Amino acid sequence: MHNESSHLTQAILAELGSLNKVVTDDVSQRSKAKKTLADLVKALEQNDVDAIARLLASRTRQLAEIYPQAETTLEKLHIDLNRRQEEQLHQTFSQLEGYCRAEGIPLKSNPPKFTVEHFIEVEFDRRKHRAKVGNQSLSTMKWSSVREALETERARLWKRPFEASNFRQRLIQAYEYLERLNPSPTGWVALEEVYQILKQQAESENPNWRKSGRLVAYYKDEFGADLSKLWQTQALKRIDPPYIELSAIRDPRRAYKVLQPDSNIGLYGFLRPREV
Repeated sequence: MHNESSHLTQAILAELGSLNKVVTDDVSQRSKAKKTLADLVKALEQNDVDAIARLLASRTRQLAEIYPQAETTLEKLHIDLNRRQEEQLHQTFSQLEGYCRAEGIPLKSNPPKFTVEHFIEVEFDRRKHRAKVGNQSLSTMKWSSVREALETERARLWKRPFEASNFRQRLIQAYEYLERLNPSPTGWVALEEVYQILKQQAESENPNWRKSGRLVAYYKDEFGADLSKLWQTQALKRIDPPYIELSAIRDPRRAYKVLQPDSNIGLYGFLRPREV
């Protein structure tokens, strides 16, 4: 009799343990659901579009599973989020245009794509609620974040230290090396090959370049910006010959965007020095 009682007690304890786990899990899930509700209310009250989008994408499925009556409300919230995102996007467009006017920099617009200061591509993905500003990818379309990224990209491209004669000398050295390696009957060498040499030099001169979050030590658009600065310096006769001459290329995959002295953009693929 004692053994039977002992076995029964053990079985009851095991079942109670399993029930306790189920209850604990249920309490935990309902606690998370309560937290999700509180976060949704806060995000709505603060009109935090990014937070609403994140919550709907990652935390509301469990809420609807526990409380099926929430499904209708969440559907309404999706509709409201679309409206809020559309308003945010149009507001960001307007603020971007105002920023460029205030800074006196050119803006080429074809929403949802823009080109700022000739080189910086800004693109908004309405479906994913993301923005790309130059080399930066943002999980938001909020203007304050876009502006911060834009100013970082402007500084990276146009405000790096630049000395025209030093840059020209690097180009000439790369040109001479390529000509010795594979002489060209026309005297032109490919910009892509020159860029690769300058990129390797940048890696050698700054072996810790990865620590700054860069993907490469010297970006292609930085090369284009430096060519633009050099061309402007040459056009203003602020540097003595030899000058660097550029030639267009038909293949856009091998082309480099260069700002010409007339403020138009050209796509170039070849380089050579000239005396006058």
